[in-house]
Amino acid sequence: MKLKTTKKELNQNYNYIIRGGYCEFQTLLSTPKAREMFYACGVYGWNWDAYEIEASDGSRVCVCTGYRDLTGKRLEGLEKFEKKAAKIWDYNDRTKTYDQRQKAHNKLLKKFADYIISHYNDKAEA
Repeated sequence: MKLKTTKKELNQNYNYIIRGGYCEFQTLLSTPKAREMFYACGVYGWNWDAYEIEASDGSRVCVCTGYRDLTGKRLEGLEKFEKKAAKIWDYNDRTKTYDQRQKAHNKLLKKFADYIISHYNDKAEA
């Protein structure tokens, strides 16, 4: 169950927050390991959702995706992770089982979180 929150609360609870447009990470975040934790809405309705991802070292990363009033930084190079996730779940490739795909996806999600942590302070837009 998602909880309603604000940008201020997210910024107080997470050291690493990135933002992306609606559906920018749709394949990458469609796994139980990317927990959809929070949402925000305003006078025009739904604004954004926030997902929590755990990195290899146990740090928590927040990914905020939506339409307006997002919080977090935009990082370059994240689109490659979405493309890799789409390739993992390409059903034209019949060589992998569901469990193999899920393991590969979870490993990719950890790499995604690690990439965010390692590049968070490098030339990122605030």
